[in-house]
Amino acid sequence: MGLIDLAVRTITCNGPECTKTVTFDRRMEKQTFDTPGNEWLKSVRIVQTVDARNLVYCSDACEIKGTGTGQHNLPEPKRIVDGVANAAAIQQAADAAALAEKTTAAIKAGPQIVV
Repeated sequence: MGLIDLAVRTITCNGPECTKTVTFDRRMEKQTFDTPGNEWLKSVRIVQTVDARNLVYCSDACEIKGTGTGQHNLPEPKRIVDGVANAAAIQQAADAAALAEKTTAAIKAGPQIVV
């Protein structure tokens, strides 16, 4: 049998708690999609994020649950300070957070007119 090249595709639902997955030879795609039990493949939706991640969902329910987990969002940078933080750095971060909270409250309250 010399050399055999195969193009294989795996489709897996990214919904939390969903276990639907199928791996098939691309030459057998129609047969795979028509196989009983694989009806979900005909309604697969793919969400591509701005950072080029592809998320696959088998149904509306899985897509809604996946959206609820936040996996569509860009990964956020780590916010935990590595190493040992000194008391001054901790106080500075707490002061910055308090100021940000006060500023947000002032913006939401709108302009204060003094007569």
